[in-house]
Amino acid sequence: MSHLSPQIPQKDAGLGPVLVDLLPDAGNPLLRVAGMSEELSDVLGRRVDVVTTTLLRDAVSSTALSDAVAV
Repeated sequence: MSHLSPQIPQKDAGLGPVLVDLLPDAGNPLLRVAGMSEELSDVLGRRVDVVTTTLLRDAVSSTALSDAVAV
């Protein structure tokens, strides 16, 4: 499942971060989110940050999850 952060992007900052749940043991999560970010940015024509909660610090993770909207 993916989640969108409801943050309002600043001018030319791109979309708010997209939080994704990755399947475990399916490769390096950092490389996977980097690839997703690049592909989404190409498709949408603007920068898209993709993150997973496992790569976020605890303080950021709890805030991001409480603000996230499931899509």
